[in-house]
Amino acid sequence: MSVMTAVSAFTHRAARRSARLSLLGYSALLAGALVLLASWIVAHAEEPPGGLCTWDYCKQVTPLSWSVLELSDLGAVAVLALGLLVIVPALVAAAVAAERRAGTLDQLRTTPLSPFALVAGLVAGAPARIYLLLVGPLALHVFCGLTGVIPLSTMISTTAVLATGGLASAVIGLSVALAPRQETGGALVALGVAAALGGAALLGAGVAGQHEFAGWAFMHPGGAIEAALIGQDGLARRLVASPWRLDQFDRADFVAALALSPLLSCLASLATVALLGAACCRKLAAPQAPLLGKPQAILLFTGVAAGAIVPAHALVPRPIGQCAVGGLALLFTALLMPFGALLGLFATPTFESWAIALRRRSRVRWWSDDAAPHGAVWAMAAVLVALVVATFGVGDSLSDVCSYGARVPFVLGWVALTVASLPVFVMFGATRYATAAARWAFGVATMVHLFAQAIAIGVAIDAAHPRDHLFVQIAVVLAVAVPAWVAFRQRVLRCSTIAA
Repeated sequence: MSVMTAVSAFTHRAARRSARLSLLGYSALLAGALVLLASWIVAHAEEPPGGLCTWDYCKQVTPLSWSVLELSDLGAVAVLALGLLVIVPALVAAAVAAERRAGTLDQLRTTPLSPFALVAGLVAGAPARIYLLLVGPLALHVFCGLTGVIPLSTMISTTAVLATGGLASAVIGLSVALAPRQETGGALVALGVAAALGGAALLGAGVAGQHEFAGWAFMHPGGAIEAALIGQDGLARRLVASPWRLDQFDRADFVAALALSPLLSCLASLATVALLGAACCRKLAAPQAPLLGKPQAILLFTGVAAGAIVPAHALVPRPIGQCAVGGLALLFTALLMPFGALLGLFATPTFESWAIALRRRSRVRWWSDDAAPHGAVWAMAAVLVALVVATFGVGDSLSDVCSYGARVPFVLGWVALTVASLPVFVMFGATRYATAAARWAFGVATMVHLFAQAIAIGVAIDAAHPRDHLFVQIAVVLAVAVPAWVAFRQRVLRCSTIAA
C-alpha cells in the first residue's frame, strides 16, 4: 500500500487530475502529427527507400512497398525511445535535485513510507507528465503491431525493451542524483544525465547496424531497439542499411546477434534495476552511507565488463598469441577502468564516516561502507584480468607480426601500477576536500595525470627503445611519485584525524 501511496502522491504533484486529460489530448495530437508527417513524406517521396542498387558490386534488392502507418510507427518508436531513455531519467534527476534543494528530501525520509516506496514514487510518479504524453505514440505502435503493419514479434520485443530500458534509465538518473553528498546543481545534473544517455543510445543504435559490432548492441536499450527493428526486412532496415551492405543480413551470426539483442537487453536492464534500485534504497535509508556498497560496485562492474569483453571473442582470430592478449588487455583496461574508478568513487565513504571509523580504532573490513575503496577497485581490476584471460586465453607464444612483444611485460606492469593507484586518488579526493568545487579541481588534476600516463604508455608501445625516451622516463617517475605523494598526504590526514 505504501508503494501505491507514494506513486499516487508524486503523480499528483507532477500532473494534477485536471491536467491529465489535457496531457492525454496532447498525446493523441502527437500521434496524429506523426501520422500526418508520415503521410506528407510518403506523398512527396519519389520512390520508397531501398530500390534497385546501381553499384556493380551491390546485391540487387527488391523494391520496397511502404505505407503511411509503417513510417509513422518508426516515428512513434523514436519518440518513445527519446522520452523513456533520455527525457524521463533527466526529469527524475531534476526532481531529486529540487527535493534536496527545497529540503523536502530529508522530510520524505522521516515519513512512514519505505525507501522502496520512495524510489517507486520518484521513478514512476515524478515523470508522470512524460508518461501521459507517450500514451498516444505507444498506442500507435501497438496498433501497428496488432494489425500486421509491422511484425507482431517486432512490436512485442521493442515494447519490452522500451519498458525495461526506460525503467533502468530512470533508476540510473535517480542514482546519479542521489550520489552527491550535497546539492550540486540540479539543472546541470539533469542535462548531464540526458546527454550521457542520449549519446549512449545513438552509439548503441549505430553499432546495431554493423555486423562486426552487433554483438554489443544489447548493452544499451537503444541498440536493442534498433536490432529488433532491422531484424526483419522492412522499412527500418532499408532506411538504416546502405544498399551495398544488405549482404550482411545473410550472415547467420549477424542475424543471431540481432535476434538475441532484445532479450539480452531486457535481462541486462532488469539486473541494472535490481542493483541500482537497491543502492538507491540504501542511500535513502542511510544518507551518510555511499551510494554503492563494495560488493554492489564489484557486481555492477563485472556485469558491464562481461558485456564488453565476451562479444569480442567472435572478432578475434584464432590462435591468439601473448602479444595480442596483452594488446586486448590494454584496450579493455583503458575502456573499463575509468568506469571502475567511478564506481569506486560511488562506494567511497564521506570524511565524517571515515573519521568515525578511524576513531573507533576497530578493524574495518574492506567491504564495509566505512572502508577505503582500495579493495573494491583492485577486485575490479582482478575481474577484468580474469575475464580477458577466460575469453581469449593466456596466449601460446609471442606473435611473429608483433614488433613490441618484448615490451609487453614492461607496458603491462606500468598499466598495473597505474590501475593500482586509482583508489589512492579516489579516497584522497573524497575525504580531503569539503566542497564540490575543490573535489572537481582535484578530479581534473587527476584526469590530467592519468591522460599523460596513457599518452606515455602509447609512446612506450610505439617507440623502438622506450626506456631511452625522455617523456617515457618522466612519466614512469611520475607514475610512482604522484601516487606516493597523494598516499603520504592521505596518511597525514589519517594521523591528524585520529589525533583530533
